[in-house]
Amino acid sequence: MLAQASGMQLAYRDVDGRRRIAPADVLLAVLTALGVVDGPRDIDDALERTRADRRRTVMAPVVVAWDGVVALELHVPSRDVRDHAQVAVELEDGTTVEQLVPVRVVPGSPEDGNEDRVALLGAVDAVLEPGVHQLHLRIGASTSHAHVIAAPTRCWRGSSPRHWGVFTPVYALRDGPDLGTGHLGHLARLGDWIADHGGDLVATLPLLPTYLDRPFDPSPYAPISRRHWNDALLDLTGEGSGACAIETGPAALVDWEKVGRITDGRLSEAAATLAPGRETQFREFLAARPDVVRYAHFRAAVEQTGQVPGPLPPVRSDRERRYAYGQWQARLQITAVGGRLADRGVGLLLDLPVGTHAMGYDVWDASDHYVQGVSVGAPPDDFFTGGQHWGFPPPRPDAGAADGYGRWRADLAHHMEHAAVLRLDHVMGLHRLFWVPDGFEARDGVYVRYPSDALWAIVSAS
Repeated sequence: MLAQASGMQLAYRDVDGRRRIAPADVLLAVLTALGVVDGPRDIDDALERTRADRRRTVMAPVVVAWDGVVALELHVPSRDVRDHAQVAVELEDGTTVEQLVPVRVVPGSPEDGNEDRVALLGAVDAVLEPGVHQLHLRIGASTSHAHVIAAPTRCWRGSSPRHWGVFTPVYALRDGPDLGTGHLGHLARLGDWIADHGGDLVATLPLLPTYLDRPFDPSPYAPISRRHWNDALLDLTGEGSGACAIETGPAALVDWEKVGRITDGRLSEAAATLAPGRETQFREFLAARPDVVRYAHFRAAVEQTGQVPGPLPPVRSDRERRYAYGQWQARLQITAVGGRLADRGVGLLLDLPVGTHAMGYDVWDASDHYVQGVSVGAPPDDFFTGGQHWGFPPPRPDAGAADGYGRWRADLAHHMEHAAVLRLDHVMGLHRLFWVPDGFEARDGVYVRYPSDALWAIVSAS
């Protein structure tokens, strides 16, 4: 019961249709990693704490308003039952809608624990525009606050003619002397070629930052962050001076460590020699994006210490500047690529990975949003007969509710600013992820559910 209350799925059907029951020791390990229990002797007390938390909850912290219609489900002590609830909705545009919302008792609703609680239903008499709004409620002595995610149930309403395009990793686009890997300038030229031949889509792998020094991990599906860009893919033709080409044939493997060293040198040189006008633009960019400054400090700290810092230590200002400058240039170039493709009638398809590097910025920046001691993976199938262990920590299912899943919204916004189409890698992650506790085989994991309604609503409203 406690495992189910914590979002765990006690069984699933495997690739052969057989029912697999989650082992009890795996459930206990996940409960411990979540901080729900300290050990098996704590299970009964933890279940009572969970029930007590539910008794104190008047309204869910996130309410989804599909097609802008706000329906409320309230759980209040019987002494607070009224015919109406007082509701104020603060809209994204700054205006506020206030009204008395009629409520009705739901007959036969289950009671949680010994307290006499009553379930009520009500609906706000307003259709909200897509976005994230704030709702404040009072009924009797009970008060509550929620983020309201208003989203359309249908996003695409146009015709659906046949389209075609080309998918390729940026690093595979080789065109003349280069660093041994393709760059964003090549991606723009590919878009021109697609347009010339009647296509309308160019798709690529994630363009997010990866570790090319230490810890070395160039996989595009293990990004350092899902809200920053990979400056190793920059077109550095106009940056710095001196020869930078790596003499390789078109079929050679990418030497990412060498690419990282050359890119780092050229960006460091360019960042140190900005003309006054460009320096002003750079400072304006940083002033508008404090998270870029924090990210750059983090990257410099990892480079300096070889490990993920606790609190950020002092770092060399030139190294922090180099990483911030790389983000500025990456945003400028990706914006330019997207604009150039749009002018030719070609859409850019970007890719958002399901996870983020265990030693990356996102996990460090919001450590309370991730579960340590557990890895995301996949159960056995015909190809991976022992299951899969992907090596990055799962996000806590309840962590984002307090701010309306702001980090998920930021991840999407980072990509949708430039993408005509966004691929969600392992979209199952909006519903459930397979968690494998440390010390267990991948085949022994357990599925944990996520608030799919809210996560999909954010996708739909983006």
